[in-house]
Amino acid sequence: MYIILFVKISDVGENTLIEIIQDLISSSESRPDFRRKENLILGIGDDAAVWKTESGLEISTTDTMVQGVHFSFAYSSWYDIGWRAMASNLSDIAAMGGAPLYALINIGLPIDTDVDNVKDLYKGILAVGDKYSVRIVGGDLVKSHIIFITIVIIGASSQNLMLRSEMKSGDVIAVTGSLGSSAAGLRVLSGALTNNSEMHKSIIDTHLRPTPRIIEGQILAENGIRAAMDISDGLVIDLNRLCNSSGVGAIIHTDKIPTDRRLKSDFSGEEILGWALSGGEDYELLFSGPESIVLSVIPMMPAGATIIGEVSGFNVGRVSVLDPENKPIKLNDKGWDHFKL
Repeated sequence: MYIILFVKISDVGENTLIEIIQDLISSSESRPDFRRKENLILGIGDDAAVWKTESGLEISTTDTMVQGVHFSFAYSSWYDIGWRAMASNLSDIAAMGGAPLYALINIGLPIDTDVDNVKDLYKGILAVGDKYSVRIVGGDLVKSHIIFITIVIIGASSQNLMLRSEMKSGDVIAVTGSLGSSAAGLRVLSGALTNNSEMHKSIIDTHLRPTPRIIEGQILAENGIRAAMDISDGLVIDLNRLCNSSGVGAIIHTDKIPTDRRLKSDFSGEEILGWALSGGEDYELLFSGPESIVLSVIPMMPAGATIIGEVSGFNVGRVSVLDPENKPIKLNDKGWDHFKL
């Protein structure tokens, strides 16, 4: 008698599923008859793929937003959805220090969708893309029962790129901007608070219309930072990915994590810290480097930057979160995972 066990993706989670797919691709590429592309520098495992061209390095990334998973019309307009879809993709290019150039837009729509809504979606996409001179060069439209949008960004760089695999023991860890405001904005949008203050409008915009740190990423790469990624799923889970890619551990200090001071008027310190650590969708840059380089580059950051911890040669793949008394904090939620229930 044979027992067949079916493993569901909810059992393994997003990171493990990516590893399984990566192993399959690597096995395929190891065949003797496989035609290797010598110009490929980086494939699966970072914020974007990278390959050489005659003029330098070319970068490509893609991301998908699905109705009911990544957005809801209960609080998002079509314009907002277009903005976030483009901004989240541009953030991956920013994380590598590249310059975005072209975009392909693939959209699935029900047949009864209002044409004006599609126009508003593209207006949101263009509003962000135009800021960074991104040209839309094609895409696809398909009929779908649920709305989704997939964007492919192609960028370039003539310099050394920032990678997830370049963290070194002894480096300091830093982030641009502030963390937690996007999750706070979602909390307001969910109806948890009814006060319609200017502060609430500001944090709602942080969630619905994030700013990709393109300029900051290029400054970091130009000034010697070699390890970075963007914070899309949460500080702790994304830092954990950096550590795993680099074969190191990390220590971060809660009293050094930058948050918007205005949040304190309506939210508890515990809530704010939780969002900063695990809320996700901040699209700030998480980076590391020698302390002297990081300190020299922080004043150049238009959005500001803050040192929040240090890289350790011990506890590989583990992120330790310490309170102001240097006592470890146990986290109930480490961040967003698409496939965990």
